[in-house]
Amino acid sequence: MQFRLYGPGLGATEHGNVSLHPTSVEAFKRDLARCSGVICNSGFELISECLQWRKPVLTKPLTGQMEQLSNALALAQLGHATVVPRLDTESLGPWLLQRPAPPALRFADVADALAGWLAAGAHTEIGTLQQQLWRDTARNTEAHTGAPIRPARMVTSPSWPPQRQRVELGNMAGMG
Repeated sequence: MQFRLYGPGLGATEHGNVSLHPTSVEAFKRDLARCSGVICNSGFELISECLQWRKPVLTKPLTGQMEQLSNALALAQLGHATVVPRLDTESLGPWLLQRPAPPALRFADVADALAGWLAAGAHTEIGTLQQQLWRDTARNTEAHTGAPIRPARMVTSPSWPPQRQRVELGNMAGMG
């Protein structure tokens, strides 16, 4: 199994089965298109690309970063990624051996819907349009897969007990 790590200041070097690469949008996108899964923090942009490209994701939110914690909570609740409290052999091993299938999402055409809403005079509340787009995405996904959006997959740890149905963001901030 080969791994590629991109980051600012990294030189192009090899360390066993890990290749380090300096930041390069073109090379990163090429590797993302070819990869069989992604391990990353819980930022919005890369996770969104992975969902669009149907890549399985193992993600660990950066501690104390509200956006990352919120993204991780949403991803877990929707079943769109495997969320872990830390990256260690206990979390990585099972995921690497048997990556879950990526969610088969079919996103609503937001640009077309927004253009239509504006062309019609924007007389309805924007919240109504937003709700319709979410319903369309869920319906499109269910029609494509034959199943509703899946429930959460969360790797358990002492700081993230599996018995809890709700995970409060305040408790997630202490993950390390």
